Amino acid sequence: MKFECLIWTALALAALGLNACGGPSSYTSEPFDAQVVDANTGQPIAGALVFAHWHLRKAQTLDTPGFVGELEVMETVTDNEGRFHIAGFTKANPGHHLLWDEDPEIIIYKPGYALDSFDSSYPVDQHLNLPAKRKSRLAGQTLKLKPWSGDDRLKATYLGGIDSRLNEVVRSCMWTRAPRFIAALAEEGKRLDERNPSLIFSSTRLEELPKNCGTNPGELKGKKQ
Repeated sequence: MKFECLIWTALALAALGLNACGGPSSYTSEPFDAQVVDANTGQPIAGALVFAHWHLRKAQTLDTPGFVGELEVMETVTDNEGRFHIAGFTKANPGHHLLWDEDPEIIIYKPGYALDSFDSSYPVDQHLNLPAKRKSRLAGQTLKLKPWSGDDRLKATYLGGIDSRLNEVVRSCMWTRAPRFIAALAEEGKRLDERNPSLIFSSTRLEELPKNCGTNPGELKGKKQ
């Protein structure tokens, strides 16, 4: 009876496009638009770099699920009205990993503002029942950036935290999918080091990016914000 139950469970998951040991064989993310504004004035912020990435995690097991890589990475920039567009896609998921509530996570950078991130933040009790086709909860939202008012030490903390979350991107050729954003963060880190050499924090440098990716890291200086 137990074996029969497992067979029916596997068949039911297959009908939903899922794997008995993990997530679906592919994910689809619908395109969406949102707007970036100044948190104090409500005015649109033009020229902000917008980085989007979709995390893949291990399927739920007895162990704590862990990060296994990026499903997709892309970047764009806000227009004069502070609006931006994130393209849709369908990508294979051969490892049957899980895409959770980062649907996607958005990180926004604009000089003079605090580096900030936003995600879809699905409730925890929905994480194991999220569909293979996703519609971001950021669609149509107004995302607010606060003008920066901290010192270099606090900025280094922010920058180091973002850099650690983008480890897979900056340590692989995925950085070529978001060259302006990666270059902007690297140059910001370099400026912090030059202003305050006593700061010790983790930040990617352009010369540290993997080469032989079809784009030379040295070329990024012309792409930075």
